Amino acid sequence: MPPEGELEDLDLSGNQLDTLDPGIADLVKLKLLDLHCNAFHGTVPACVGELVSLEKLDVDGNNFSSLDPSMRQLRKLRTLDLHCNAFYGPVPAFMGELTALEDLDLYNNKFTSLDPALCNLVNLDNIVLFGNPWQPALPENGEGEVDPDVDEAPNSFLCRCIEAQHGAAAASPGLGETRPLLRFNTPAPAHSFLLLPFCSHLFDCVSVSDFYRMVMSWTAQCSPVR
Repeated sequence: MPPEGELEDLDLSGNQLDTLDPGIADLVKLKLLDLHCNAFHGTVPACVGELVSLEKLDVDGNNFSSLDPSMRQLRKLRTLDLHCNAFYGPVPAFMGELTALEDLDLYNNKFTSLDPALCNLVNLDNIVLFGNPWQPALPENGEGEVDPDVDEAPNSFLCRCIEAQHGAAAASPGLGETRPLLRFNTPAPAHSFLLLPFCSHLFDCVSVSDFYRMVMSWTAQCSPVR
């Protein structure tokens, strides 16, 4: 048995567990946590999000319904298995921050939409989306299934699904990149439209009202865009 804090693999599957000791967060070198086929329900415990060395998390076959936002800290996570639970609603946007993900299984839940931030999962080798009530419906492959064809990259398929739900602009790359140009109507007749690059993190820095004042200031100094 490795010394406390040195454990790398922990398999608690098939034990009818319904709670997880918060002390598990002390296992700072843990790389694999297997909780499948237990009796967990509600939100995946926040202590799981403290396991920052985690590379594989398996929670399938429980009754989890939501993911704790602390899981955005799992930047080394390569495999995330959520299938056969009770997750519902939109897939959380923070999952797009788990950019090391290679294998993502969402099968047989109640997810309804994919957040555009998921296009940042550029390292995906495998993704399973079917078995959820997607709204609107996701595109099907040649075999009538909501999953990639064998010759389609999982990230490309994921972005194509996001485009089907949110439009082409939403499926463009996100983190730290400039989004497509947006048009802003301005009250000055001489300025029909003002074209501005839109940074995805702009509203983290300024309020909408401040941004509007900035636009008006820029408009006064710019020549008309024809």
